[in-house]
Amino acid sequence: MDDNLRAGTLQDVQDIKRLMQRSSRFTSLSAWSFTGAGVVALISALIGRYLFFLPYYRSYNTRGAFMAGDFAELKTQLLVLSFITLIMAAGVAALFTWRKARRQGQSLWEYSSRQAAWQFAIPMAAGAVFLLGMLRYDEWRFIAPGCLVFYGLSMVAASRFTLGAVRWLGFGMILLGLLNMFYIGYGLYFWTLGFGVLHIVFGLIIWFRYERNEKPVVAIAKDPL
Repeated sequence: MDDNLRAGTLQDVQDIKRLMQRSSRFTSLSAWSFTGAGVVALISALIGRYLFFLPYYRSYNTRGAFMAGDFAELKTQLLVLSFITLIMAAGVAALFTWRKARRQGQSLWEYSSRQAAWQFAIPMAAGAVFLLGMLRYDEWRFIAPGCLVFYGLSMVAASRFTLGAVRWLGFGMILLGLLNMFYIGYGLYFWTLGFGVLHIVFGLIIWFRYERNEKPVVAIAKDPL
């Protein structure tokens, strides 16, 4: 009897702990959100590689540089592709997260999710303005590492209000961005590793760590007396 009582008390404590965690952290962030976004990024990288090498066969000159017209066209195409990729990846992530939140009976726009979104948005907004300023002065070489670094900083900031593993995803993005600074010209490959491969790997890690054996939260009944 005592053993059953202790087991029941331990279960109650675990349930309370899980409920408190849900109130302070947005735990409905789906692992498949990261994996889906990574798949979108890989497809985008393949398209980007095709766009990058298309002018090569059209007007690559003897000095080893693109013709001015083709280079300007290439930059425009890559910017449009990046914007479309961002919208699609965000849509896929939001869809999977909404499905998980609905399955758990959790609101998609509660206090913890709002805080996570706010913490994520601040570095991203600062980074977007900074990178647009670089583009204005035609400093395109550092756009790829800048995107990785600012995105990583956003992930680290948001991890305080969501899954702890997100912090390590942010650290990985920052590291790739800093490495890319020393290998200018390979931005597409670092983007593929970061936004594609790293997203997929961390999505699988989050699934195995948090979601594979996930149990529904047991509501704590109030004592009628």
